Amino acid sequence: MRTLFVTETDDFTAEESLGATHYLVEAVDRGRTQANPWLLISRPTGKVCLSLGRFQREGSATDFVEAGNLNIPILRRISGGTSSVLGEGFIHLAFAVALKDSPIHTDPRQFLQKHSALVVKSLSALGLKARYSGRDLITVDDSPVAFVSFDIDENRTALLESIIALEKPIVPDEKLYGYPSQVRESPKRESYTFLNKIDPDITYEKLISAVKGSVQEIIKMDLEFRRFNPLEKERIRSLLRKVNVKPPATGSMPAYLKRWVSRPIEESIGFVESSVGVTQGRFLKEVTIHGDFMADSAGIKVLEEKLKMCPIKRRQIALTIDDVLGSPEHVILGVRRLGSILEAIMDAAQKGVQEAEGT
Repeated sequence: MRTLFVTETDDFTAEESLGATHYLVEAVDRGRTQANPWLLISRPTGKVCLSLGRFQREGSATDFVEAGNLNIPILRRISGGTSSVLGEGFIHLAFAVALKDSPIHTDPRQFLQKHSALVVKSLSALGLKARYSGRDLITVDDSPVAFVSFDIDENRTALLESIIALEKPIVPDEKLYGYPSQVRESPKRESYTFLNKIDPDITYEKLISAVKGSVQEIIKMDLEFRRFNPLEKERIRSLLRKVNVKPPATGSMPAYLKRWVSRPIEESIGFVESSVGVTQGRFLKEVTIHGDFMADSAGIKVLEEKLKMCPIKRRQIALTIDDVLGSPEHVILGVRRLGSILEAIMDAAQKGVQEAEGT
C-alpha cells in the first residue's frame, strides 16, 4: 500500500504555514516524496493575516492603507480564489499530490469537487451538515465555515488548500476590500460563521482527529506521520519571499514598462481584471490575468504567453482564450463566461492604444 506523508504543526505563523505549502509542492515536483502525496495540518499561531488568492491583483483586491492601519500583514497563497483570513483561530490544510498519482482519480476539471470531500467528510464526522457549495466555500447549514481552493502547476502537481474557521469567521474585515461592492454579493457577509459558534464542544483535537480519520477513509493509504526537519524548516523560511505581498509600486516608470489595468469585471465568484503592456499601439506586449477565480496556474501561464504579440483584435484574442481555457487539460472555476477575460483584456488594451494615439 502506498504512503501518505502527514505533517502536523502548531508552531508556524500564518506566513510560515503558507510557505510550507510551497515546500510541499516543491517536494512532490522534484520527486522527494517517492510519488507519495503529502498532507500538512497546520494550526497557525500569532496574528491574523489576510491571504490573497494566487491570481488576485494586490493593488485592486485589498486596501493596503487600511491593512496598515489595522496592522494586518498581506500574504499570498499558491491556490486561487478570493481573499481569506488566516492565523490563530484557524486550521490550514494543504494536500499536495502528483495528479497522475492521486488516489482520488479525477480529471483536472473535477479536482476541486472530488478532493474537497476530504474537508466535507471531516466536518460531517463531527455531526455537521457540511457540503461543498460549488465555488471556493464549504458550508454548514448554508453558512460558510471553510475556504477551499486548488492549483495544478506545469509539472501536474496538484494542491488542495483549505482554511477552516474554528474560532472566528474566514471572511476578512470589510475595510480591507479594494474591489467595489458586488451587485450580487453571495453569500452575505453576516452568514459566515465558525465551528465553535455552531458547536462549542468542537475542539482543535476533535477537528484534527476527524480530519485524520476522513483522510485515511477516503484516500485509503498508510499514514506516515513526520515533522519537518531543520533543513526543511530552513527551506520553508527561504520560500517566504513567495508568500509576502508588498504594496504596489508608486511613481512614474519608463514608457516601455508601462502597464494599463482594466476596470474590474464582475463575475460569479468576484471580479476579473487584466493588466497589459502595448507595443506599436496595436499589439499586446504582455498580459497578466487577475481575479478571484480558481484555475490551474499552468493554463493561465500558457494563455498569457500565447497572448504576447497578439494583435489587439477582439476575435483573435477571443480565439486564443478559448483555445487554451476551453481545452480539457486546463480548468478555470468562478468565471461563468470566458468573455469576461476578453472584456478585461480589451478594456486595458484600449487604454494603451488611446495613449499611444494621443487621444
